[in-house]
Amino acid sequence: MNRYFLYLVVCNMMINVIMFVPRTLLQSDSLRLVYSPIERVIFLFLMFYISISLLSISIHWHVALELLKGINKNWDYKKINWIAMAAFTLISIAAVEKLNTLQLNKITVYWLIVRLFIESALVVITAFWLRRRAA
Repeated sequence: MNRYFLYLVVCNMMINVIMFVPRTLLQSDSLRLVYSPIERVIFLFLMFYISISLLSISIHWHVALELLKGINKNWDYKKINWIAMAAFTLISIAAVEKLNTLQLNKITVYWLIVRLFIESALVVITAFWLRRRAA
């Protein structure tokens, strides 16, 4: 496994722990549910869910980094790794600080709409290319 990828995962985990966990722990006493067992187990579920989310994010960032490295074979990969890791880290910090839930939801909706049209166009282009290639 690439050690720069591990640095990226560790940096991302540290950022999320520093920015999210203290807020969650400080607000834990503000949540009161009628059923005590559910109230106690929900924090375990939240930590488990955060762990799975961090794992998913680190895998997707690793794929993005490998795609960036695949653009040109003549680049210095050590430099690209550090630049990409710094860019991903700065974007994460800026997004956590500047975006609230409603803005993130809007961005996600727009992203999914744009992605629908782009992926539909890719399917049509691929089908057209395959028919042309077969002829």
